[in-house]
Amino acid sequence: MKRCLWMIFMVVGICMLTGCSSDDDKLDSLPWNDKELFNQSFVLNQDGYCILDGKAPVCDIDRNVLNSWLVSYGWQPVGIYQMKENGKLATTDYREGIKDYSPKVYEFLSENQLMTYYRDEDARTFCFKKQDWSYDDATGIVIKTNKAGKVDDYMQILDVKFHEDEAYLYVMEKIGSVTVADNQKKAIYGLVVYQRLSSLELIDVQNTYTIDKSDEEDKPNETEKVPDDCRYYIRCVYANSKDAHGMGDGHSKFQSFRLLSLDLTDYLNNNSSANPYYHYYDSIVWSCKGMPDRVVSLRNENNCYAVSINLSTYLFQISRNTSMTEEDRTLIVADGYKGGRVVYSSGIYLNIYNTGFMGYDFGSSDLLNPSNEDYDLYCIFDESKRDSKCGK
Repeated sequence: MKRCLWMIFMVVGICMLTGCSSDDDKLDSLPWNDKELFNQSFVLNQDGYCILDGKAPVCDIDRNVLNSWLVSYGWQPVGIYQMKENGKLATTDYREGIKDYSPKVYEFLSENQLMTYYRDEDARTFCFKKQDWSYDDATGIVIKTNKAGKVDDYMQILDVKFHEDEAYLYVMEKIGSVTVADNQKKAIYGLVVYQRLSSLELIDVQNTYTIDKSDEEDKPNETEKVPDDCRYYIRCVYANSKDAHGMGDGHSKFQSFRLLSLDLTDYLNNNSSANPYYHYYDSIVWSCKGMPDRVVSLRNENNCYAVSINLSTYLFQISRNTSMTEEDRTLIVADGYKGGRVVYSSGIYLNIYNTGFMGYDFGSSDLLNPSNEDYDLYCIFDESKRDSKCGK
């Protein structure tokens, strides 16, 4: 009996050791693992910055040397590790188990300017902003400021390492936030490991993050005053599912001359007339960049309530440029009005491309099975653009 109990204890002990070491083993296998950093402690200093305890970076980097490593390159995260309550770093990636987490990407333009690429979580748009940056050799702290000279953010550069043909930048910075008591936001800090991008990879980033927010830092952030359940997001899908060719929701590439369906969803991707945002705003007005007409999907004023939870339209694209530069993309925005001003906006960026004869896809299922008898093609954002298969 004693022998059996002893065997059971040994098995349990081995399982516990295996469970505890699995995350460490996984971390050890990564080329950017830096055990020295994971053994350190991090604290909040008097300025509210989370930094390495002791304030001195692990690697003492001269500014000129740092410039030669950073400037003219882009840097994209490959590992993010949250600082725990005890000041130590977690050994599992912060992004595991978090849906739709989108970290920042940096491009150091010069010794005093950088570009930050990020996704606007409220509007679900891919943005960029140009910032000034300054570096303190003694602490490794980088201060990022906007055009007005106001401090936007910070990061502490801890180390730069090279592994074979790759370069890795180790940074302590804010990686997110959580809501605590009284609906207050508490910052989450962590170690972010950035990998240096190739020139082609950097071009891909530049072509993805296309909305310039550099000049909007001094404007009041009205979005923060909107209740969470009254925030909405634009969804665009083919009205005829046969046109999707197996693509699920969430893609942004659409063939011209095919009927598209637009609607607003909550963060769970649901849409119904009972959603709170249809009762919170006085009106919701849609627009398309470069097109003259606006569409009102909600009127909720003067004891009058009218809502359209779905819009449909064709989008016509004459250019056959397949590279999808910024000029080729289509930006659709839905503005929420309250008290006579915009208090919330959501936008979506679409790639409208052409196939078929003269950019007209005669094989479209919408044309083969039209929803209206006269085959009329229309654009709700430009009423002057109407086409017809019958030559009207």
